[in-house]
Amino acid sequence: MNDDYDPYDGDDGEGPPCPRCDGHRTVNCYCGGDFCICQNYGEKDCPLCFGDGVASPERAERYLQSEREMAAVMRKSLAEDA
Repeated sequence: MNDDYDPYDGDDGEGPPCPRCDGHRTVNCYCGGDFCICQNYGEKDCPLCFGDGVASPERAERYLQSEREMAAVMRKSLAEDA
């Protein structure tokens, strides 16, 4: 194992990894069916970083804010059901 590993070092040294794909450049695709864009349950380029593995700080923050808002909506919905 390399002791110099830095989890925030992108392939190009451009910054922290994309929050959607975690720097892996692809995401799982679950579309399925006749019109599947990723050959039935495969992988596709990350829609946030477009396969670069690194997203701009502004774009990453917008994504994370959207995730926080959706989590708040889900928490509220689950609390109302209880």
